[in-house]
Amino acid sequence: MGKRNLAVIIASFCTVLIGFAVRTGYGVLLPEMLPSLRMSKTEAGLIYGSFFIAYTVFSPVLGLLADRINIRLLLTFFSVILGGGTLLMGYSSSLLEATFFFIVAGIGSSACWSPIVPLVQRWTSDQRRGMTLV
Repeated sequence: MGKRNLAVIIASFCTVLIGFAVRTGYGVLLPEMLPSLRMSKTEAGLIYGSFFIAYTVFSPVLGLLADRINIRLLLTFFSVILGGGTLLMGYSSSLLEATFFFIVAGIGSSACWSPIVPLVQRWTSDQRRGMTLV
């Protein structure tokens, strides 16, 4: 495996890791956030659910886009969206703002899996393909 292939695999791993960290981080922090934000579990669940709805809707779209446009540009653009949504979540002051910003993060996070799989498959040989996707 060449250095260039290894760099693509490491970058792909980091992208997936960041996407899953944002996705699961809210659930881990949620119990400690509820009292200080004076929000109910229903409101917190609405925020969390909005992320998954956006992720579910946009993942197939981004998988199809990965076949048509440059994956590097796609990943860069949607990683910025993920980072922006995550950053703005920290500044939200209402339920509506938090829900909207986590929807934005969900849209960005949808690029952290669907386009990565074909990218890794294109950059690895047939003999190592299964090992890199595990």
